[in-house]
Amino acid sequence: MVLFCALWTPLFYIFWRTIRPSGGNSGELYALLTGAAVAIFRFFIPLIVDAYGFGLSRYISVFIDYTSLPVLFPLVAAMLIAHFYPRSGITDYTGFTLLSLVPAALVCSAIWSGRRDAVHLVLTPLLWTAFASVFYPLVQMVRNGMSPHKILRKTAAVLGILLYSFLASLVWWNFFRQKTIYGIILLIPSLAPVIILGIFLILRKNTADKNNDDNKKTKFLSIRNVKTRRAAVLIAMLAFCLTAVAGYISAGLARRTFVFYMADTGQELVEERMIAYTGTRETDIVRYVEEVTLGPVSLEAEPLLNRDTRLESLLLRENVVYINFSEEAAIPPATGSLADKIAALIDGIRRNFPFVTNTRIFIAGNEIFTDWPYVADN
Repeated sequence: MVLFCALWTPLFYIFWRTIRPSGGNSGELYALLTGAAVAIFRFFIPLIVDAYGFGLSRYISVFIDYTSLPVLFPLVAAMLIAHFYPRSGITDYTGFTLLSLVPAALVCSAIWSGRRDAVHLVLTPLLWTAFASVFYPLVQMVRNGMSPHKILRKTAAVLGILLYSFLASLVWWNFFRQKTIYGIILLIPSLAPVIILGIFLILRKNTADKNNDDNKKTKFLSIRNVKTRRAAVLIAMLAFCLTAVAGYISAGLARRTFVFYMADTGQELVEERMIAYTGTRETDIVRYVEEVTLGPVSLEAEPLLNRDTRLESLLLRENVVYINFSEEAAIPPATGSLADKIAALIDGIRRNFPFVTNTRIFIAGNEIFTDWPYVADN
C-alpha cells in the first residue's frame, strides 16, 4: 500500500499525458516547484487542523489536510501563474495539479508508512487524482461555453469544484469513522466523473491521432501504437489498484478506532491501530478490549479505565458481548465519570463491530449500570 501511495499519482499523470487533448501545457517546471513547496510544508507540518473525535473538527481536518486543500492549492497556483505570467503557457490545469501532487504523494507515503491503513495509503491518492481530473471538463466549460454569459460559466465551474471537494471529503470522513457502506455509496459518484472522462478522452481522437491517420508511415506515432501505450498505462494502473487491495487483504489487518479523552480539556481523541484478524469474532473483540485497557498512545490523553485494570473474561453470545474486568476498573478516573468512560468503550465496540447488538459490563463478576438504558438497549 505504501508503494501504491507513492506511485499512483505519477502513474496517473503519465496516463493523463497519453489521453489529454493535443496542445495542453502542464507547465512542468512550475508544477514541480509548486509540488516541492507543498511537499516541504507537508513534511514539517503534517496536520494544519487538530481534530478531536469524529465530528465537525474531524471533517474540517479531512477537507484541509487530506482531500481538498492539497488539490486546490496547485489549481489556484496554476491559475495565478497563467494569469500573471502568460509566457508560462499553462493551459492544462489537470496536468499541472497532478504533477504538483507527485512530491506530496512521495512525502505522504513516507509519513503514513507506519499506519498500514488503506484509508490513508489507498483512498487518499485515489481521491486526489479523481479530483484533479474533474478540473478538465469544468475548465473546458468556462473556455468553450455552455452559456452565453461567461460569469455564469465561471460560477458554475467554481460551484462544481467546491461540490466535488465536499463530496471527496465526505467519502474520506465516512471511511475514517468506519461507516464503510456510506463511504462506498459516496465513492461511486466521486469516481464516476473521472471514469467517464477517461473513456471519453481515450475514444476521442486528438490532433496527433488525426495526423497519424494521414501518415501511416510514422510507425511509432501510429494510432495503433498510441492506443497501445494508453492501454499499457491503464493496465498498469489497474494492476496497481488490485495489488494494493490484495496487499491489504493478505496482511490480515483490521483498522480499529479508539476514543480517549484529553487529560486537560476532556476533548475526545481518536487513535487508529491496525490489529490482526484472528478468524473469530469473539477473539477480535477480546483484542480490541485489551488494546483499550492498555490506554492511549498520546501522553496528553488518559486511559478509559484504571491502568491496572485487567480483562478477566469476554464472551460473545448471540451478538451480545459480556465483559468482565478486574476490580481495579471500579477506581474512579482522574477526570470525568466512570459512566462516560464505559459509554466510550461501548461506543467503540459498536463502531468497530457493527454486528454487536448489546454490551454488558461486569467488574469483579458484578454487573454495573444494570438500570442504565444506554447499556441495556444499545
